[in-house]
Amino acid sequence: ADLLASRTSQWNYLVHGRSPAFFERTAELPSSELETATKREAIRCHQTQIKLSRRRFLRYAARPERFLRVKRESAVQRDGAVYSVSRARDNLDVDLCFSADPFRMQRNKFFVLGRDSLGRKRACQIRLPGCSADLEMLDCATSRSIGIARYRGHPFAGKFTLPLHLFSPIHDLFIKVDRRLWFFDEAGWTEIPGVPSLTKVPHSMISAEAYSLAVH
Repeated sequence: ADLLASRTSQWNYLVHGRSPAFFERTAELPSSELETATKREAIRCHQTQIKLSRRRFLRYAARPERFLRVKRESAVQRDGAVYSVSRARDNLDVDLCFSADPFRMQRNKFFVLGRDSLGRKRACQIRLPGCSADLEMLDCATSRSIGIARYRGHPFAGKFTLPLHLFSPIHDLFIKVDRRLWFFDEAGWTEIPGVPSLTKVPHSMISAEAYSLAVH
């Protein structure tokens, strides 16, 4: 197992979005003529999109692919509104810094995904206000109130504190500020390690539309 791990590298790729935290650190992989032709054929299978924007979608076939290598020593990268994160066993503190986009400012939601003490997946959401306030945390599955979070700040920046009694401290958390316009969002998910591993395992940033790719 150790030998296999030493020969395996992990890479992320982005399906949608323009995350600076991703593109500033990627490696570019150009396609061969055969690979480009194969991608064009695959794109032509999406008949609705081709009818709406044929030239734009077919141009994607010639675009080089970009991959980001995931390294063990990687640190959390600022992405979107999440500026910094601090996790303790019972609470999570997140510093937020928002872009001055009047359309996005009206739709801010904060999501937390993790596992409870039994290992079951749990998720909650909080609608972010434009001023300091105490906010209800809602269970994403039932829409029931599960606690009170606190936001201290203004429409462009602030600190967000929420209790973590719903989540197990030994499991990783994934957080995201949802500020999407139509289909696309400005940033992805950020992974926060479990409390026992905070001093041993470095943080790593993952994207909402990113998938891991193992290369042997």
